[in-house]
Formats: sequence, C-alpha cells, structure tokens
Amino acid sequence: MKRKLTIILSVILLVAAFSACAPQADTAETAVSNGLAEDAVLEITGEGLSIKLTADDMKAQELKTFTCDHVDSNGEVEQVTVSGFSLDDVLQKSGVSLGDTASLNFVGSDGYIMAAPAEEYVQNGVYILLNYKGDDLAYPRSCIPDKRAMYWVRDLAKIEVTVGKAGESAEIAVNQIDIFREGVTALQGEMLNNFGYEVASYSLKDYFEKYIGTLPAHPLTMRARDGFEKTETAEVFFQNFVTLEAEEGEEEDLPLYFSETISDGMRVKQLDYVICGANAVYFGSEITIPKLFEAVGMGEAESYSFIASDGFETVIPADALQYGKIFADDEEGYIRASFEGYDWGDTKGGGKVKYLVTIKANGEAAETSGTDAAAPAQSDTALIKCFVGDEKVILTEADFLSLPQIEKTLTKTNSKGETTTGVYKGVHWTEIADFIGADATSDVVIVASDGYEMSITADMLNDPDSLFALYQDGDNIESEGDGRVWFCASETFTANNWVKFVTKIVIE
Repeated sequence: MKRKLTIILSVILLVAAFSACAPQADTAETAVSNGLAEDAVLEITGEGLSIKLTADDMKAQELKTFTCDHVDSNGEVEQVTVSGFSLDDVLQKSGVSLGDTASLNFVGSDGYIMAAPAEEYVQNGVYILLNYKGDDLAYPRSCIPDKRAMYWVRDLAKIEVTVGKAGESAEIAVNQIDIFREGVTALQGEMLNNFGYEVASYSLKDYFEKYIGTLPAHPLTMRARDGFEKTETAEVFFQNFVTLEAEEGEEEDLPLYFSETISDGMRVKQLDYVICGANAVYFGSEITIPKLFEAVGMGEAESYSFIASDGFETVIPADALQYGKIFADDEEGYIRASFEGYDWGDTKGGGKVKYLVTIKANGEAAETSGTDAAAPAQSDTALIKCFVGDEKVILTEADFLSLPQIEKTLTKTNSKGETTTGVYKGVHWTEIADFIGADATSDVVIVASDGYEMSITADMLNDPDSLFALYQDGDNIESEGDGRVWFCASETFTANNWVKFVTKIVIE
C-alpha cells in the first residue's frame, strides 16, 4: 500500500513540475483571455465602418505576444512585453486596412482623445492590448510599438478612423493664409477658466466660419513653435478655443489651444499654425514671409493679395516676397506687413499693409514654395527642421553637404552589451549652429522621426569627435521616414546619447 501511495505522490510531483516548466506564452495567453471585464466594449467607427467588439469578441481575436519599446513623456525607453490583437486584422475583415487610413483617434472611456497621423503607425502597426507587462487588463489599451506613450491610451473605448492615404493632405498646396491675431479682433471672446485663471478665449469654430467660410470635415494639423505636431479630427478641433492670455509666468505657453473640458495632454502650447487642406492659419505675431510660406507649404503664384481687415487689398509680386515680413505694430498692436528693400517705384504705400488678416495666392497655386519664396521650388527637400527660438530654419541635404565635412571612427556598446565600430561622416554641430544662426554653446533637444526626444548638452555637442552623420561606412544611412541623419556622440559619452533618424533640432 505504501509503495502505491509513493508512486501516486511521485506522479503528482512530476505533473506539478512539468506544469511549472510549461511555456510562458501559453500561460500569458490564458491570462489574457480571462482578463477583460464583462462590460469592456471597443467601438471602431469611420466612413463605411461601424464595428463593436464586446469583451468576448476581443478575447476571441488572434493574440500576439511581443516585446517592444515604450517611450515615456521624458523620452526614457523601457522594453515591455505585451499581448494583444492587430487593429489591421480587424479592419481588413471590413474591407479596410491601415494603409487606407490617414489618421486614427484613440478615445478613452473618460473622453480623452489622442490623434495619431498615419506616419506614426503605418510601419509599426497598431495593437489593442489585453495584457501589459504580464498583468491582465480589465479594459483594452491602444499600442503603437516603439512609439511615444501618448499613443498608448488606457481604458480604450473607441477608435475613430479617418479613411484616406497617408500624406495626401501634404500634397495639397496652401492658397490662403489667415492671420489669427488680427482676425480675432472682430470676434467676441469668451472668458474661460484655464486652471483657475480666467482668460479671454476665441472659438475656432467661429473663426473658421468667419474667415474660411466652411468647416472642413477632414483632420487638421497643428504645429507648435517647439516642433510638436498633432493631428486632430474636425469634430474635436472645432469644440476648442485659442487664448492669447496667460497667468503671469506662463506667457511662454501662448498661443494656447485648449478648453475647460479637455485634458492637459490634449492641449497644444505655443501654437504656431494650423493647416487644413488648402488653408492655413498663422497664430504668431512676427515672421518673415519666406519662412511663413515655407512652413505652411504656400503654393507658388505670380502674385499674392495681402488683405486688411477693413477690406483694403494690395497685390504683391512674387519677387517682392523675399523682402517681406509680418509683425505687430508696437504702439497700435495690429498686425502689419512690409517689404523693406524692394524697389516699389511710384507705387503708393510701398506695399505696406496695416491690419493684415489674409494672404491669398492669385490664380491656381502650383507646387508649394521652397525656402526662397521668390524662387522656383527646389527639388531638395528638408533634411532637418531647426527651431531657434521663434524662428524655423530648414536644413536641406544640399545645405548639409555644403558645410565642412568630417569623418570619425566611433565604437559604441548598446544596452544589450553589443559593441560595434563604424566610420561616420557628416557635419560638426558648430558648423550647423553657425548656418542656422544658433548659439553653439546652448543645449538642444533632438527629435527623431518617431517622435523620440533627447536633450543633448553643449559639451556633448561640441566634443570634437561628436557629429551629425549622413553616412556610415561609406554608405548613406538608411532612412526611417523622414530621418536620414544620426547624432553620433563621442566615445567620451555612452551610446545612450546617440539619436538615430534625426528630423528636428530645437534650441530655446
């Protein structure tokens, strides 16, 4: 009897031991399938789309477990293991794919909305997570692998899909620019509460109806002075406001896109301009005409009409644009334009416009303007966008290659302990700083094509062995999206300070 009991106990122990050694992926999948709350629901809506997934529907999807980077708001990277199902798989069952979309809105159960333009997810895909770092989720969470945490929306309740090819809106030449600061002088502002401080605020719906005439249905792109970009659906955009007032000490946040109801993460500080199809709205108070035209993609034309709020209109020839600038009159406060240095001959007024409210391209606008608004569009595209205070400078490939080139052999060890040595060729920071008019001794923020940001100190930038590289081992660095340049830190610093696929440099 004792022998039988011993055998039975041995079998039980063997089974227990075998179970403990079972593959972790199977255990995780079982946990995922049982994790959702019974009332968890995910809606997916859009043109021709009306999908509703219950908790059981989501559990029944084909799940994938993978490890990817999670980049928090401070730019710190953490590798996380997650499980979820592909949004593309769900869409394809309804005859749509991610490649057919221009943007997505991830909507949380609390009403929080985060918009993601197609360029953020077309390469990496979108997943609906049911398990995060080994923990089951009661409610689903969005995930764009290796992208910023702002796209990983908790308690996901809805995904709004905008159908249309990625980049379609970028191909449309802007033919009208409206000047917000002048235009709102004709609107009645509302006093709204901005975190306990009352500020005069202007409805974007009212502004567009007055100066553009119709409210567009497609998404709008907002860009801030620090280089931040956000795509918002028209439905959300026109529920919000812009204020030009701030509590003392917070003036640097202006202009501010906000409302009393949206979360802090949905706001856009330092709003510079909004692009919507062939229309753009400029929110700043001072900029040269070539920089403004280049920034918004103003179409080329033989002449442009500069229109004042009182109806006065003057026609500016294209060859005068390079002399033009927009600025606020110090005494009166209104926005005006001038073209100092251009020979106006006997033309009355010399091209000056007070109370500037709108700029229109005359005739059908052709391709977007290049960096010199008076010259034909250049085939050379932007390599790095540089933001120096309130100024934006485009560094093209031709500009980059015109600067003194250096070549460095650098060895680096990544976070996995892998060591590589390469020969990198490019440009030292001091040359770039001189070209864009920046102080070479300033710290900068470098932004990669996927939105990853890193602060780089002046001593790291100015180390003689640091460089911005366009070539590795004699070949062009393979691009990722718009990014073709790497910041390679000297061997004096760790490999954590390297930034791949640089698209923006921001200097306060």
